Amino acid sequence: MSTEQLASTTSSHTLDTKSYDVNHQQEIPALDIVQIAKKTKEITKILRVNSLTENLPNKNEPIEPLSEAESPGPWAPSRCINSKCGQCSVCGYTVLRPDISKKEIVDSIMNQTDKFLNNFQKNVIDKQYGKILRPDVDNPLGLTLSPTGSFFAENELPAENRVQILQKVLETAQAYQVNLVLTVEAHARDIVKKTQSGYFSSPLGKEEINLLRALHAQVLLGFESQNDFVRNGLYNKNLSLKDFETASQELQKQKLSVGAFVFSGLALMTDLEAKNDALKTIQYLLQKNIFPVLMFANIQPNTITDVLRKNGRYKMLEPFTVIDTIGDMLNLITTHNPDSNWLIPDPVGGPPDPVFNIFLNRHDVASSQETNNYLRSLIYRLRHDRDITSFQDELVKIHQTSEYQNYLHTLQQQEKISRHQSLLDRTKEMLKFVNQPKVIQAYLDSEQKS
Repeated sequence: MSTEQLASTTSSHTLDTKSYDVNHQQEIPALDIVQIAKKTKEITKILRVNSLTENLPNKNEPIEPLSEAESPGPWAPSRCINSKCGQCSVCGYTVLRPDISKKEIVDSIMNQTDKFLNNFQKNVIDKQYGKILRPDVDNPLGLTLSPTGSFFAENELPAENRVQILQKVLETAQAYQVNLVLTVEAHARDIVKKTQSGYFSSPLGKEEINLLRALHAQVLLGFESQNDFVRNGLYNKNLSLKDFETASQELQKQKLSVGAFVFSGLALMTDLEAKNDALKTIQYLLQKNIFPVLMFANIQPNTITDVLRKNGRYKMLEPFTVIDTIGDMLNLITTHNPDSNWLIPDPVGGPPDPVFNIFLNRHDVASSQETNNYLRSLIYRLRHDRDITSFQDELVKIHQTSEYQNYLHTLQQQEKISRHQSLLDRTKEMLKFVNQPKVIQAYLDSEQKS
């Protein structure tokens, strides 16, 4: 592929990535996906159990919501995820010790909620960041309520407690005379279970939906990729496309705004593979009237990607790839519907904040640290003012720089190397390496020392 062709590819969103691989046009058998997901989960569980076990927040600890730059409105109570969740391969969320009871988890969430809402002015009103896109709401204020791995998971937060929390949030917003746009995150399977059981037609289910509507709620579903192999093999999402579509349709039927996370930059994928996969996923979401929440992979401790990093086998996305993916997403959105919503979470943020991230202290990329800082600042500015035209004007200038031409050469070298091995084969080779006892043990030993 010539440099001119590569430059065209980086600004195009019409490539067919049906094959799961830019260079190898073959379907990946379902059995391979299942086997890879199983191995990925086994390795992830070992890393999590040995390295990421924490206690619940102490009842006397002060609330420390995330900074206003990290989400659509401040992030409410500390996230509590029980041991049955949080097994995605790149995730840095906490897995609690299995001996912590469900009652302790729920009590902690309710306590954190009360403390957060008791200082609503400081925690919410004073920490607004940028514009909330809700034309149907006057002067909207954002609040992200994310106390669990999945807001609708009964094994984490029962319906009675969710309703209590929503009631408290609504009453507090009304007391301060503000219009909240509430954001919650959920796994599609939890919505499907409620749909199948008729929960949304029950008195409690109707009460919960009415509260969510009153709070102009937007529900963000974990999705990551339309591609089964990427979503369930590499990411270990354990989510069928059918369940995702059932969940999103049910939420839309309940007149709630629906978004979905799109994740770019998984191990072993080249920059172009990662970008094209993200854009194919965004195209799919827009066709379903689901707005994208575009995320990029940094490196969290105690994950497969961190094991690969320590062994010189994983490179994060190039900063130019991130900025181009965002630019092409915005092109897709303005072509589809200029009024469509979109979100870009903090490209460096956590939780927890990653030590190794795409924009800081990189010595393995085509762009300088000065340029990386500038690209990151452009993303923050876009997240704040949502000025697509200004962002695109800056991209035109960036594409004329010598550093960007070096980046195109880097992509060309990536494609030359990956052309001789399919993504499936690369993945099998990676898992074989990581699954060696000496590799995992060496990583765990080094983490304990640090």
